[in-house]
Amino acid sequence: MPADSTDSVEVIEAATEEAIGWAPLGNRRDIGRAVESARNALDRGPWGRMSATDRASLMLDFAGVYELARLGSTTQPSTPVRRSVG
Repeated sequence: MPADSTDSVEVIEAATEEAIGWAPLGNRRDIGRAVESARNALDRGPWGRMSATDRASLMLDFAGVYELARLGSTTQPSTPVRRSVG
């Protein structure tokens, strides 16, 4: 769904302080739609129907993938995880 806001902010690479692109800025309406969508997904999607144990297991899996990506990260924010991990 396209954003309501047309505002954006310049994205700066922290390691080099170089401008690397632009990111959209949301407004109140965008935030409201995001919250509504998240609530709907929780109430009607598989996450809300999972047990706490299953959700915890998925979060631990995600944390492992995130840690691998962090350890193998590059200064190129668009580098896919599978390439940056090796």
